[in-house]
Amino acid sequence: MKSFFVYFSLFLLFSFFILGCGVSEKKLNSAEQRIQTLLANGVPDSLLTEAKVLVSQSRTSKKLGNGITAKAQYDSAIKIIANAEASYGATTAEIKPYVESTRKLLGEKKLNFSGTILKEADSILAQIDNLIKANNWPKAKSKCIEAESLFVGLEKDQKLAKEVKNKVIGTWIGSQKITEDGANALEKKQFVFTADGKINMVEERSGLTTPNFKEDWKFESSGTYDIKGDTIFISVTREKCLKQTYYHLKESGSKKEWVKVEKPPYDSVITSGLKDRFVTFEYLKENFKKK
Repeated sequence: MKSFFVYFSLFLLFSFFILGCGVSEKKLNSAEQRIQTLLANGVPDSLLTEAKVLVSQSRTSKKLGNGITAKAQYDSAIKIIANAEASYGATTAEIKPYVESTRKLLGEKKLNFSGTILKEADSILAQIDNLIKANNWPKAKSKCIEAESLFVGLEKDQKLAKEVKNKVIGTWIGSQKITEDGANALEKKQFVFTADGKINMVEERSGLTTPNFKEDWKFESSGTYDIKGDTIFISVTREKCLKQTYYHLKESGSKKEWVKVEKPPYDSVITSGLKDRFVTFEYLKENFKKK
């Protein structure tokens, strides 16, 4: 009987030893959360794959009642996580000053931008700011390096845009004969660019555009324009139809007759952006004359 109690006591001690060596669900959840935080902060997934597997294996061993194995797997995972955290901390201490100083410099350069170029710069900086907010310093550094290169291009575009705007202000008139595929029509356009960024356009066409179709229309549009590099971006906010008449050739046996279709004029506000367009300054110079 005495030996029974001795063995029973040893069994209880061994059981408590095994349970003491186990790992709680709370610890496993905490390990998983540390892994997710590292991944969100830019630590490569490849460095944490083994830790994720070990945590999963530890949870399985725990469910099977193998506390010692579960604890060993958990400890191995924690070691990998701790090394990754230490490495990330050192990386952050090295990268953070560069990111912060570069972000400040880019913000100062942005003050020289306007219009479309300013919007592009703001979009680039917003990406950096989001990564900083998320404490993802490695990706923030990569974005800063990319942004520095992009800002060089934006600075060139801004400089050229100022030169082009001084030349583009005024009235430009152009006309073009349409003669392809049996057509015989004339198209006229007039662009008026003002110094305050507004534009007025008059476009008209008359004549035969296909053997069976004639056009006679005139539109006047207005809105704003902006320049990036040598490209003029036009945003149409209003369109007037001054006239819009079409003729379709109807054939019945040997009889031919032009059928007139006249559409009513209109004056519409445009908010969809569907009428927006762009034109390069080189194209403007080659196809229009400045009054």
